Amino acid sequence: MPFQSKSQRGYLWVHHPEVAKEFERKTANIKTLPEHVRKKPRMKKREENK
Repeated sequence: MPFQSKSQRGYLWVHHPEVAKEFERKTANIKTLPEHVRKKPRMKKREENK
C-alpha cells in the first residue's frame, strides 16, 4: 500500500520504520503527495422506528 500523504509518511518513519520502507518502494512519486488527507464524513446512525 503506498503512502496517502506526507504526514502519514512522517508518522510511519518515526513509529514503524519497517512498514515505511515497504511503503517507500510502493509509492510512485513522493513529491506529489498532499500534506494531509481529510477524513471522510461519518454516516449517521439510523434512528429506530418507534
